[in-house]
Amino acid sequence: MILDFGGGFFLRRATTADHAALAMICLKTGDAGKDASGREDDPELLGLLYTIPYQVLEPELAFIIDSPAGAAGYLLGAADTGAFNASLASDWYPDFSGAWQTRDPTALAGAAATGRGIGSIIPISLFRLR
Repeated sequence: MILDFGGGFFLRRATTADHAALAMICLKTGDAGKDASGREDDPELLGLLYTIPYQVLEPELAFIIDSPAGAAGYLLGAADTGAFNASLASDWYPDFSGAWQTRDPTALAGAAATGRGIGSIIPISLFRLR
């Protein structure tokens, strides 16, 4: 535990064991703060795009808010946004490319377990628009 909020809520460092929780919280808030389950074909996709990369690439700045009922939220950051985005482009997204294009769940699960990312489903040039 890093910080006790009281009432059974506390902040702790996220680990690879939290990937499913990171993905689920991202999905449940992925439609402008509302549940995006109805609009997403794959319930893990938003997490693989927006939350899990932080735990893998910036583990010192990835936290879970735990509650008596389990993970309730997350706090994620990057020490250097430019370097983080470069790591996404070079290390995270390309490793999932083949598995995602073929929609091979076994390969996707294996890549997620090793801390690798999504792939070419999103052109890297989108990340250069910032």
